[in-house]
Amino acid sequence: MHRFVSVSSFAAACVLLILGGCASEPAPVAALDFSEESRWPYLERVTNPADLPDFRPAFLDREGSLAALDQSIVYLGKPSSQKYFPYRANDSVITHERMLRTLTTLRDVLQKCGSADEFQGWCLYSFDVYASVGAGRTGRVLYTAYCEPIYEGRLTRDEVFCHPLYVLPTDLEKDAEGRCIGQRQIDGSLRPYPSRQELEQGRSLAGLELVWLKDAFESYIVHVQGSARINLPNGRQLCIGYAGKTQHDYTSVGQVLVQQNKLTKGELSLTRLKQFFAERPEELQPALWQNKSFVFFRECEPGPWGCLGSKVTAFHSVATDKDIYPRAAPCLAVTRLPVVSPVEAQGVEFRPATSLLFDQDRGGAIKAAGRADIFIGTGPEAERLAGFTQEEGRLFYFFAKQLPGSVADSEPEDE
Repeated sequence: MHRFVSVSSFAAACVLLILGGCASEPAPVAALDFSEESRWPYLERVTNPADLPDFRPAFLDREGSLAALDQSIVYLGKPSSQKYFPYRANDSVITHERMLRTLTTLRDVLQKCGSADEFQGWCLYSFDVYASVGAGRTGRVLYTAYCEPIYEGRLTRDEVFCHPLYVLPTDLEKDAEGRCIGQRQIDGSLRPYPSRQELEQGRSLAGLELVWLKDAFESYIVHVQGSARINLPNGRQLCIGYAGKTQHDYTSVGQVLVQQNKLTKGELSLTRLKQFFAERPEELQPALWQNKSFVFFRECEPGPWGCLGSKVTAFHSVATDKDIYPRAAPCLAVTRLPVVSPVEAQGVEFRPATSLLFDQDRGGAIKAAGRADIFIGTGPEAERLAGFTQEEGRLFYFFAKQLPGSVADSEPEDE
C-alpha cells in the first residue's frame, strides 16, 4: 500500500551497491508521463544481448535475497495465488507453474553459485529477461522507498497522545480484491466513502481508535507507509498493519506544497516536510486534507506484511501496481539507492545499484508501469533513507525458460 535498519541490514544494503559517483541528495527526476495505455504488454522480452542487465551485483546479498524469495514461494503455495495467473508478457504467458519454477530455480542458483560471475552465467542460461515498458512506455521507472516507522504511543488518549489511528469500520465495503467500493448505508445501498477531512471533522470513527500518537504528522506518516511499530509505556511494542483504505486516490502532500510555492521540488524529503510543519503548524491540517485517501489498521504479528500476506524484506521487497506486474515475481532494479553517509550533512548518499527484488506489495500511490516502491527497513534510519528516495532507473523481470514442447507458455493469441 503505501509504507531503523540495523547495522547488519545496512551492511547488507551496502554490498548491494556498485560503488560509483554519489550525491548527498537524489538526482533531479525528469517529468515522467505516468498515464497508462489500457492494453498489455507491460513487460517486453529482451532479445538483444547488449540490453541484458548485469545480474552480478545482485549476488552479493544472498541471505537477504533468499529470505525474500522464500516468502514468494510461501505465497505461491496458497491456492488463492493461482487466480492471478497466467500473466501475459509480450511473447508468452507466465503460468503459475512457471512462476514457481522460476523461484525454485533461482533459489538453486543462488545457493550453488560460488561467485558473482558464475551467478551471471547461470541466470542468463536459466531465465528469459523482460524489461518494463516504464512510464509512457519509455522504459523509465521512478523508484521511491517506504519503511516501517517506530513511534511512541498510548492505548488511551491523554493530553499529549491525542492523534488516533483507527481500525477498519464495518461499513466500509470491499470488492473481491479488497478495494473499497463505498460506504454501506442502513438500507443496504452504497455511497462514496467520506474524505479524510470529513472523517476527521466528523464523529463517525469514534470508538474505533486502535492507538494514539503524540504528533499528527507522525500519524499521517503511518497512513502513507501502511504499517508501524508503536512503543507503549509498559515496554510492549504494538505492531500494526494495513487493514484497508477508502476509495479516494492518494495525493502527495509534498507535491501540494510545491504547487503552492511553499517548497521547491529540490527540497522534497520527509525530513524537510517534518521541519516545515514544525515551523508552520498552521499549514499541517489544510495540507493533509488535500489527500482525501484514509487508511485503517489492525494489530498484527511483527512483519511488516505486504499485500501477498507475506513478510517484506528490507532492500529485497518491492511494491508495484498489481494490475500491471506479476505477484511474487523476481526482478532487478537498476537505479540508485540510499546508504547512510557519515560525512554528508543529511547523512544520506545515493549510489548506483542493481538489486534483486521480489514483487510482494502494492501502494496507494504506486500506479502505472513507471512506478516502484522499495521497502527499506524498520526504524528511524530507514525512515530517513526512505524519505529522500526518488530515483529514475530501469526494471527487469525474469522467468524460467520455457520447457521444450510447452503449450501453456506459448505466445498468446490476439484477443
